[in-house]
Amino acid sequence: MADQTNAFQALSSDNRGTIITLTSVSLLIVAIIFVLAKFSSAIYFKQRRTAVNTPIWAALVLSIIQVVVLQKGVDNGLGKHEARLSDGDIQAWNKFAFAAHILLIIVLSLSKMSTILLVWKLTPSKSLRRSCVITAGIVVGWAIFAVFGIAFQCEMPAPWLYSPKRCAGQGAIFYPIAVLNILTEVSIVVLPFLMMRNVQMVLSKRVKILSSFSSRLLIVGLGIAHLALLPSFVHSTDVSWDIVNWEVIGQAMMLTTVVIACVPTLYHIFAGLHSGLTTTQIPDAIGLELPQTKVSGYINQSSSGASQSHSRSRSRGRSKKNGRSMFDGWGGQTGVITEVTSGRNLNQNEDDARQSSSSEGTESTRHLTQDAQGKGAVLKTVDVTVEVEEHDHWNRL
Repeated sequence: MADQTNAFQALSSDNRGTIITLTSVSLLIVAIIFVLAKFSSAIYFKQRRTAVNTPIWAALVLSIIQVVVLQKGVDNGLGKHEARLSDGDIQAWNKFAFAAHILLIIVLSLSKMSTILLVWKLTPSKSLRRSCVITAGIVVGWAIFAVFGIAFQCEMPAPWLYSPKRCAGQGAIFYPIAVLNILTEVSIVVLPFLMMRNVQMVLSKRVKILSSFSSRLLIVGLGIAHLALLPSFVHSTDVSWDIVNWEVIGQAMMLTTVVIACVPTLYHIFAGLHSGLTTTQIPDAIGLELPQTKVSGYINQSSSGASQSHSRSRSRGRSKKNGRSMFDGWGGQTGVITEVTSGRNLNQNEDDARQSSSSEGTESTRHLTQDAQGKGAVLKTVDVTVEVEEHDHWNRL
């Protein structure tokens, strides 16, 4: 009666199911936090990447269901010695573990698809997009193979009841499933490096972006551990006891992949890469200087210009996108053409200043355009207006 009143079972020398429960619940909480943070980030930055976000929402929902289902297996004897279980308990925990294993495959595939779709959305490169499509096809094929392999590896009429004697190849189907899982993860890690190959970017940002995608290498490590633990239970005569370590690694891998799929889109630098959010300000200390002149400049590479009072600088930005990439400049070189015009508060000098800056800007634009087009770069034009305030030094004499 005491066991029935406890929410979870206690860890003991003859019951290791609590390890599965602890791992699953702890990592599920972390996964929920990350997915909620991703959801909040999407709302804050007004991102509408439905194709990228939907697999993660579905993966989280299925992860919650999977944890509950596997916990039912623990409640019915998973983690205990099979000799101490009744036939009903053996049937029950096998059914729940059977369903949990299929859900695990689906969650892993959804996480993979989310990252692949993100890379596909970010890059304008047709060859890389083709690679993403091929990788996605392999992931779908792996998921179908794994689901059907697990579902029909054992004899009817009880395909959920695993035993080395009654399952094809004594559970050999688990090996290609695990190997293909590792290979697909490695291929997904490679895609962002191909995407960033031709992108001109500050090294620190490049490292951060690639690190966020490379965090999937943790899944590769867990996948290798998952593969290494397979012999411990596929040939076991005490499956309910020997399967615990394999189940723990599987739960860690499934829930960690949900967390890691959220990491790239949680970096604020992705918002900064977007042409509508990238801004650069010229500090006064290193700004433009003229004799007895105070100059302040502000460059805004934004899709919507900011209007300010006449005493502050005004800027307008317009950008041209090449391809269907979400971020300008991804997948190729980017040339930036800047036209600077200066306005003076003194009306008598206004026309001369505009004519001078206009001629210089036209000549600069022509040279930059020819140079950029010769390199096959993507041009981005940024107009900058700098207002100059001159102080009347005669008043100080």
